[in-house]
Amino acid sequence: SGQLVHSYKGTGGIFEVCWNSRGDKVGASASDGSVFVLDLRKL
Repeated sequence: SGQLVHSYKGTGGIFEVCWNSRGDKVGASASDGSVFVLDLRKL
C-alpha cells in the first residue's frame, strides 16, 4: 500500500542500509560515524 508504518530519526545522514536474511532486522550507518541495528519485530 505504500503506507508509512514506522520512522526512525537518526543522528546524521544515512549512508548505507541493509536487511538481514530473515528480514526482521535492518542495519544502517550514518554520516557521523554511528552504526545501528533495528529489530523490526519490536517496533
